[in-house]
Amino acid sequence: MRDTQEDGNLCEHSFQNELRAAAMVNNLSRLAARFYSDEAQIEMLHGAIGKKLSARRRLEAGLVTPPLMNLDWEDEIRQAKLMVRKQSPDA
Repeated sequence: MRDTQEDGNLCEHSFQNELRAAAMVNNLSRLAARFYSDEAQIEMLHGAIGKKLSARRRLEAGLVTPPLMNLDWEDEIRQAKLMVRKQSPDA
């Protein structure tokens, strides 16, 4: 969804599983690991439990990773092929 669009679709997201204290091997919840144990951000997310969030609000809360749209794919592929050629003894 573009920044300028807001279609009114709201999503209710359950944070119950993500906020459990010992959800992972490192004894951090998934969100604590994502936000580097930033207590203010985690408390804000605790307040969002059970609320419906718009796409813009989810992005502002850091729950959505923006897509990589500014990549020049042709150049990326060209560079990858060049690296393979440099590493190959048969090239």
